[in-house]
Amino acid sequence: MYGWETDFGIGKYSIFRSFQKDSAYTFAIIVTELKEDLIPKDKKFNNIHSLYNYINYDSLIIKSLSQRVKLNNFKSNKIFLKNEPAVKYSYKTLIKQFDFEYEEITITVQVNKNNKTYSFSTSAPLLLYNTNPSRFDTIFNWIHFLN
Repeated sequence: MYGWETDFGIGKYSIFRSFQKDSAYTFAIIVTELKEDLIPKDKKFNNIHSLYNYINYDSLIIKSLSQRVKLNNFKSNKIFLKNEPAVKYSYKTLIKQFDFEYEEITITVQVNKNNKTYSFSTSAPLLLYNTNPSRFDTIFNWIHFLN
């Protein structure tokens, strides 16, 4: 049985990743600058909820993700994370490894602060997630913004 391993992730914008090899649980933090080409220069959005209302946020996320994986059951909604407006989305994907396959669920919460988008994401095999969904949903309660 393996413990949690931590690194800086494998993506260009990853700043933190933690994972368990034996269960395929993952948690990651990704920070990107808000893409100015999505927003007219005369528009200012004070939070992700107003941006979500202005652009077709779901389409943008689906387009970005579906370049890498086939998405199933994509869902999104506006929420708050530590009093910060946020968007939460989830989706399922089929993972194939050698002669084995399983369905995985990914849950991501995004917040815009200081012209940056912070994405907090967790994923797990759907079979393990279904045994205790609140275990994965409450991981976002441990996120704190320092400023």
